[in-house]
Amino acid sequence: MIMKKQEYKISWSNSANEAYRLIRYIRKKLIPYNIPNNLESIRSAEIEIVQMIHPILETIRNMLRKIIRGKMNVLRVSFESDINDSPSYNKIENNNYHINQPCPYQPFSIEFLEDYKIMNNSSSQIQNDMIDQLTLICHVNVEFAYFLLHIAHYSQSDPFLNGFLRMIYEENIICENRNRNYMNLQLVEGLKKLASNYKQRVEVIKSKSEQNILSDIHQWIKYMHEYPLISEYIIDISEENLTNDNKITSI
Repeated sequence: MIMKKQEYKISWSNSANEAYRLIRYIRKKLIPYNIPNNLESIRSAEIEIVQMIHPILETIRNMLRKIIRGKMNVLRVSFESDINDSPSYNKIENNNYHINQPCPYQPFSIEFLEDYKIMNNSSSQIQNDMIDQLTLICHVNVEFAYFLLHIAHYSQSDPFLNGFLRMIYEENIICENRNRNYMNLQLVEGLKKLASNYKQRVEVIKSKSEQNILSDIHQWIKYMHEYPLISEYIIDISEENLTNDNKITSI
C-alpha cells in the first residue's frame, strides 16, 4: 500500500511538472498574437483551466478542513481564542473581500455545508463567509469541468473528479495509518459529499444541454486567477517547478 502511494505521488508530481513546464514555455517563449477565431479562444481557456485544477482542488480540501475545525471549535466553546491564535483564520478573514467582487452569476448552495454554519456567535461571519467561498469554488469546478469535457474535449476522463477521488484516497490513507479521529473522518466524508454534489451538478448541466458561454468562462478564469488562496497555490507551484528546472539544468 505504501509503495502504491509513493508511486502515485511520483507519477502525479512528474505529470504536474511537465504540464507546468509546458505552460511556462507557452507563456514565456511564444509570441503573443490576436486570437483569430473561437477555436483558439477555447484552447487558450483550456490551458488556463488545466493549470488551475490542482490548486483549486487543494484549496477546496484546505477550506473544508478549516470549516470542519471551525465547527468543532464552536462545540468546544473555544472558537474565539482559536481564531485569535490562528494565522489561517485571519488569512481567510482578510480574503473575504473577494466574495463581494463581481462574478458571472451566483452558485447554488451545497446542502451539507449548511450544517457547518454558525449562528449567533461572534465568529459566525468568518465561518459562514468561508462556506460561501467554498460553495463558489465548487461551482466553478463544475463550470470548468463541463467546458473541458464537452467543449474543449480535453480528455475522456474528468480531471476534477479524478482529483476528488485522489484526495479521498489520500485522506483515507491518513485515517488508516493514524488513529481514526473525528476530524479526519469528517474530512473524508465531506470530500465524498463534495464529489457527489459535483457529479450531480455536472449531470444537471448535461441533461439541460446547457452551453458554457465562452465569455463567462474567461470571466471565471480571471476571477479564479485573482482569488487569493488559489493564486498563492499557483505561485508556489510555479516557484517549486522553476527550482526543479534549475536543478535539472545544473545536472
